Amino acid sequence: MRTERGHNRRQFLRLTVGAGAGAVLIACTAEPPGGPGDPDPEADAASAGGPDASSAGGDASPVSPDAAACTTTVILYDVYAMALYFDGGLGPRTGTIRVSDVAAAVTLPKDFWHGHGGQLHRFTVLPEHFTKLKRRERVMIQTTEVDGHSHMLFIDPVDPQWRVEGAQPQSIPAC
Repeated sequence: MRTERGHNRRQFLRLTVGAGAGAVLIACTAEPPGGPGDPDPEADAASAGGPDASSAGGDASPVSPDAAACTTTVILYDVYAMALYFDGGLGPRTGTIRVSDVAAAVTLPKDFWHGHGGQLHRFTVLPEHFTKLKRRERVMIQTTEVDGHSHMLFIDPVDPQWRVEGAQPQSIPAC
């Protein structure tokens, strides 16, 4: 028999998932499988590889009973990195940051929009920048210096004006 708390959590997730596309979905369980809201921890352990996954062959890793299952997702679009001038003015587009880049969260070196005598400014989007983008936060990055100057740019995952034309919403894990 399911507990009231476990039933309410499952009902919340069903309602939240069905609430409509375009909204940011945040639905993390507060307790791990086998916690107080789950009536049969042995059944959950068996479905995750048995009650003692560490003894089920050399490749299985034990499932931590303290690790909460995270089902948080975020809806993002492919966006442009935008240059800023140091006087506060808006510069040109400086590259495309794709949702697949954000999901991969791997260091991403990019060329800046112009060069000087064949030498380009460069910038790097780092894993910590991708973490902020997944939280729907604007990221500021400074380029490398060329000819005695550098540029500041931003990546804004929220404002529609920075979206790539025709970009479609994509849902990715936020954790």
